[in-house]
Formats: sequence, C-alpha cells, structure tokens
Amino acid sequence: MLFILKVTGSSMLPVFQPGDFVLISRWFRHLQVGDDVVINHPHYGRIIKRIACVHTNQSLTLTGLHASSVSSTDMGTICPTQVVGKVRYTVSLTSD
Repeated sequence: MLFILKVTGSSMLPVFQPGDFVLISRWFRHLQVGDDVVINHPHYGRIIKRIACVHTNQSLTLTGLHASSVSSTDMGTICPTQVVGKVRYTVSLTSD
C-alpha cells in the first residue's frame, strides 16, 4: 500500500522542506542505513527520520538531518514494528 504525507516540520532539512509531499510505501523487505522512514513514535507521534544504525537485534537508531531535530538519544532505539513505511519519492512545491 502507498500513501502520501505532507511534511510539516524542519527536522529533515534540507532534504525534506515543510510543505513537501512524500510518497510512503508500506511494502519493503529490508531496512538499511540511509533509508528515510516514517515511524509511529510513542512520544513524538508520526515522524520522518533517517536510519543511522541497524543493530544486530534489528532495532533501529534514527536521526534527523537538521540541528533542530530530536536527538537519537532522546528518541531511543526503535523497534521495526514501529516503522510505518519507507519514503519512496518526494514532491517539493517550493522553488529554490
């Protein structure tokens, strides 16, 4: 299943701008370092982050790209079942 989300925050600047739309796929086989994913976090809600580390137990460490992002330490490790999907495509309506 595919769905579209609108980016609302600045934690993934400069890759994802507020107002961008991202196409998310719920179908994926493997998660790897560098993948941009949408997760359901128990404290921060539905967020987009980049995988920084896949641990041997398959838990994930995620990171934002901007200094304003929540730190990986504050976010904690993420269980793969919290991953809603992988970002497959971005549509930016802003012009640089």
